[in-house]
Amino acid sequence: MTEKKIENFIDSNDKDLNKDYLDKLLEKLKTVKSENNKIQLWMIILVVIYYGLDFQLISDLNYGPLSIKSDHEFIRLFIPPLFTYFLLQFATLNAQRGALIKSVRVFGRKIYKLENNIKEKSFYSNEFLHLIMPFSLAEETQSKYLGDNNWVTTILSIPLFLIFISPLIFEYYAIKNLILNNEATLFNITIIAFTIWLVIVIIGYYFKLIRLSVREVKQDFKRTPTPGANNG
Repeated sequence: MTEKKIENFIDSNDKDLNKDYLDKLLEKLKTVKSENNKIQLWMIILVVIYYGLDFQLISDLNYGPLSIKSDHEFIRLFIPPLFTYFLLQFATLNAQRGALIKSVRVFGRKIYKLENNIKEKSFYSNEFLHLIMPFSLAEETQSKYLGDNNWVTTILSIPLFLIFISPLIFEYYAIKNLILNNEATLFNITIIAFTIWLVIVIIGYYFKLIRLSVREVKQDFKRTPTPGANNG
């Protein structure tokens, strides 16, 4: 959604309704962040379990008189598709979160008459809006340390980039192990094919988001007045 569409929506409602809508956006942003954190936790747990099998961190399960022998290969078979499902949820939630943040920026700017500057270093475009947004380590890091284009920015961006692609790296090795270490049964092939399909969906989803974001940024940038354009 472009800023123009959001502004048209704001202009069609009175200030009280817009303030109420902004409150709902902030509340929804908190909810999405909470869900995102839960998904990240589950993804970490799955990775720990996956590699913990190599170190016998998961052994036989005992429930009173019952003893269940853990089938490591069976667990390994189901972790990759489950992890990929969580990764897809993570991607869609982040897309929704990005749309919420953009809407909050426009609503806040219009309601509180804040400066409109698409090149603002802060992720939320204005430091006053930054104060009312839910805390996020990623945006805080970006606004404080990644605002300038220099060698420090490049160095700090490398680990952030590695963290960003680490789920896909895990998926690559997990799928590779599935293919190499499992018999070619119909059940195993179905699990592997389903996992690969989900990964392709995620990659395609991200590329579509990138294209959409670039197009919207270009449209918004054309609408942003350059400094001094109205002077003289």
